[in-house]
Amino acid sequence: MSRSRTPSRPTDRHERRHRARRLADEAIHARDLNTDQPLGQVANLSREGLMLIGPRAVESNLIFQLELKLQQPCLGQTRLLLGVESRWCCEASEPGRYWTGYQIIDLSLSSAEIIETLIKDWTVETEQP
Repeated sequence: MSRSRTPSRPTDRHERRHRARRLADEAIHARDLNTDQPLGQVANLSREGLMLIGPRAVESNLIFQLELKLQQPCLGQTRLLLGVESRWCCEASEPGRYWTGYQIIDLSLSSAEIIETLIKDWTVETEQP
């Protein structure tokens, strides 16, 4: 008999990554620029994608224009603009919170440089057992 469980953090069964994501070591909040609604806080990030922990479930295969608000300026910028596509979503162990994975589909060269600068000292995410 199989039991379903709510994961505390999703594993890479949700997607196949080409590059290791880095765990965010600062609070970076994401906002949907089309609706001006918050989508959540960055849990991990790479040049190819990110995972947010947020207040609502997000359908897969939706396109968003995100603004990531940085706590401290990076390369002279306090925000980062990204085009992303939602790939998966699952309920977190905390009630009313959801993990959502996004693939970056539109990224300027300056945004890519900011991501690389931000994450260079962040911890590489490892698989959960």
